Amino acid sequence: MRYLSLYTCALFALLVLRAESCKDKHGTTQTTLSTADSIRMADSLNRIRMAIVQDSIRNAQTMIDSEPPNRHHPPALPLEPTFKDGRAALAQFIATNTKYPQAAKEKNISGNVIVMFMVHKDGTLSDFKIQQGLGYGCDEEALRVAKLMPPWNPGKKDGKVVDMEYMIIVPFKAGK
Repeated sequence: MRYLSLYTCALFALLVLRAESCKDKHGTTQTTLSTADSIRMADSLNRIRMAIVQDSIRNAQTMIDSEPPNRHHPPALPLEPTFKDGRAALAQFIATNTKYPQAAKEKNISGNVIVMFMVHKDGTLSDFKIQQGLGYGCDEEALRVAKLMPPWNPGKKDGKVVDMEYMIIVPFKAGK
């Protein structure tokens, strides 16, 4: 920005100092530039442009150099644990292994049981508990099915394998 005013002043000075005055047939004064003056003016303008570019480069380099070398990036989002063969395989495992409890059949109970558990660094599962239950034997059945699951792929946080809690939904539908 500081070169902008310098650029304007230089342009004005070149026009005023290098101009030749002459009168046309009506007696009015006209300002014209010789070819040499035009070349010198273009040369001066190019030098000013180069100075502006070089100053911008210096400013950018100063900004880059002034940043601390150990910038802290926001932490990476955690990667949740996964069933070995994916979500579809998990849904199939739950559907295949779940037995609709007799008490729930008698009362025509439908809904979902949410089971929470811990997936450890080695993929083993523990600490099973009901997060949301239905009763009538559905909670116990959902825990039984969850405990049958094979080891999972563990979760990661900031690129490191960590123990992580996870929830699954075990559905119960009347008439099953």
